[in-house]
Amino acid sequence: MGVKSCFRRFFNAEIWKFKDSLITVLVPLLFLPLIVIDGEDDIPTTDGSGVVYSSKKVARFGYTLIVMGIYWITECLPLPVTAVLPYVLYPLLGLRSAGSVSINYMKNTNFLLFGGLMVAISIETSELHRRLALLTLKIVGSSPRRLLLGFMLIGWFLSMWISNTAAAAMTIPIAIAVIDELKKTEEDAQKGIENASFEEADKNEIEVVEETDFDRIEVKPKRSKKSSKAENIGKAILLAIPYACSVGGTSTLTGTAPNLVLNEYWAEQYPDSPISLSYTEWMGFGIVNSICILIVMIVYLNVFFIGIRCDSNKEEEIAVSKMIERKYKELGKISMEELIVLITFITLVIMWFFRSPGFMNGWTVLFPEPSFISDGVPAVFFGVLLFLFPAEKSGFWKCPQEGPPARAIHSWKSLNEKMHWGILLLIGAGFAMADGSDASGFSTWVAKILADLVGDLEKWAIVLVVTIVAALFTEICSNTAAASLFIPILGALAKELCLHPLSLLMPAVLACSLSFMLPAATPPNAIAFGSGRLKVTDMIKSGAMANIIGILIVNLITASYGAAYFDFNDEDFVNWANFTSCPGYNKTRI
Repeated sequence: MGVKSCFRRFFNAEIWKFKDSLITVLVPLLFLPLIVIDGEDDIPTTDGSGVVYSSKKVARFGYTLIVMGIYWITECLPLPVTAVLPYVLYPLLGLRSAGSVSINYMKNTNFLLFGGLMVAISIETSELHRRLALLTLKIVGSSPRRLLLGFMLIGWFLSMWISNTAAAAMTIPIAIAVIDELKKTEEDAQKGIENASFEEADKNEIEVVEETDFDRIEVKPKRSKKSSKAENIGKAILLAIPYACSVGGTSTLTGTAPNLVLNEYWAEQYPDSPISLSYTEWMGFGIVNSICILIVMIVYLNVFFIGIRCDSNKEEEIAVSKMIERKYKELGKISMEELIVLITFITLVIMWFFRSPGFMNGWTVLFPEPSFISDGVPAVFFGVLLFLFPAEKSGFWKCPQEGPPARAIHSWKSLNEKMHWGILLLIGAGFAMADGSDASGFSTWVAKILADLVGDLEKWAIVLVVTIVAALFTEICSNTAAASLFIPILGALAKELCLHPLSLLMPAVLACSLSFMLPAATPPNAIAFGSGRLKVTDMIKSGAMANIIGILIVNLITASYGAAYFDFNDEDFVNWANFTSCPGYNKTRI
């Protein structure tokens, strides 16, 4: 009995201290039998290409996928550390050479993200984003509904250009200050009501005070309905910010990492496609989709937390307006650094938009080889310029020159401290996973199994299943890791089912950003939860419906606007996608 009790005590309490180390060591050992599966050229393809895969390589890639998937889900190792495992495992298991794996970690898309992050970090360090946020709140107004709208617009807009984490980390402290001001005003008003009621009671009872039995008086504190309403408004705002940040990230190509993973996969797998998924092309679809989700989210949060009717309180609105005005004035006049960063940011967005707009020739025709220039080139160019642009006025232009040289907007030290190097590694891991999945035949093998399971379903039902699975999976795994796992498999599934590849890939990638339920699902969720004003149950109850809303809108927009925008009904896709086994494929066409 003593041994049993000791074992139970050890298992229930002590062993969990070492869970990360145990998972890290035991998971590779547990699935080790997969790498001894032996089979050569025993998985033929059905597309008539004559390519034959080996079950040995499929099993070995499956081993890598399982190990990395569990590591990513449990976070027993830091996510960026897990991201470099393909460089170790692929060569050791005979899947890919070290040189071919390393290329995936410094592709064109990585430079696009790197340049975009350099500009985004300058927006943070100059506090331009704070000025834009407070200015938005001043314009929108200070009633509960207007505040909710304002904070969602701020999170949505900022997360298009800077990381979702930075957008949430900047916006939530402002939101907390606004919520505290609302509560303080309501508490003061409630105290005034209670004092007035006590005075009225004293007047009515002053003549019979001698007959009162004070020993029997039971003082019960009154519950303030307004306090409850203030808490609901606070919860709505704190949940709205991470929702808006996640949705806003889907609007632009650089808004969130899964978008870039799809962009690179598309460029490599379908080089002959008339769809380039350039910055302009992505925005044309992404903004429409995100605006639709944002509008429905605003309505939902208003109804769920604030109610259909919301009585306005002029004292609250005036107090909040004064607080916002005070914080905005504390920023002072716009500085030279903010102005230069703003001009740089706007110029970069214009360069992205007009590189290849589609309705006219882009600015790249001014250079010898327009096709050599990608969206990453202007991003890195303007990122480098920020190391040259001064953050303050310099005495260089005076004669004679005065004072020391002005500091640059960027220094390597400040950039290095704020740069999200881990995201660059995670995106590289996504490319490496897609490369290994295709080279080993794993994606083709899984796609055949999935085709047998969902092949008889309608197209809309298949897309719905895919988005539900992706949205649920990203609740327990980073959205970059989820996209990295799903994209190559869905690309192969589209080939098996003869579907336009983007009709599966686009909604799945967008669904990877719909993680609203759990605090650990995304960094913005964790920041909101870390404020101490939300419970896990609050996030689950509200987030479950938010997920449903997001999934339904993604499916509806993809099936309607997306089908027309990307021309999913174009029967020629089987040729440029090289779907050789699909009806309509013309071998002489490509």
